[in-house]
Amino acid sequence: MELRAWVSYSRSRLPLRFWRTCTGLEVDFILEHRLAIEAKSATRVSDKHLRGLRAFCDEEPRSELLLVSLDENDRTTEDGIRLLHWRRFAELLWSGELVPEG
Repeated sequence: MELRAWVSYSRSRLPLRFWRTCTGLEVDFILEHRLAIEAKSATRVSDKHLRGLRAFCDEEPRSELLLVSLDENDRTTEDGIRLLHWRRFAELLWSGELVPEG
């Protein structure tokens, strides 16, 4: 809901979509193929939570990949997926630091 609110209030013209393969892998939110965001309620993120983002990256290798969760350990995986606690995600989103320009 936070992302939908940001799109509306910021008057962003970026389309907000989802992505899914025929095999069932999915990513919750895609902002114009530049930012892929997966939301999980996990308190500990593991590789199984990253499958959809990794599959999306195969199709859109230049996209920024982000997993938002309850895991308080913000970090970046070896393959470049950024993991953020939901509060940090909201801070970065509303400050304008999260969504790439252009």
